[in-house]
Amino acid sequence: MDATIDNFIKRIQGESVIVTGWVLVAATAEGALAGAPIGFTMSSSEGMPAYSKIGLLESAVRSIHDQNMFLAWEDRNQGPMPPF
Repeated sequence: MDATIDNFIKRIQGESVIVTGWVLVAATAEGALAGAPIGFTMSSSEGMPAYSKIGLLESAVRSIHDQNMFLAWEDRNQGPMPPF
């Protein structure tokens, strides 16, 4: 898994990037049960301590949040101005 993630990241970011750790989160659902709850499964690089996993996940969530804020701001600037 390490080699696959390393190759994937290098294709996106460039050959000079070094992957120092990773956390993979995937949405899951039980395919055999209609209306089954959606869950998730998580995997990470071997030996990665819990505090590093939490920090990496929090950084990703913050990055997505900030990106959505910027996109919302851009949409607002392109659309009609509010009446207030």
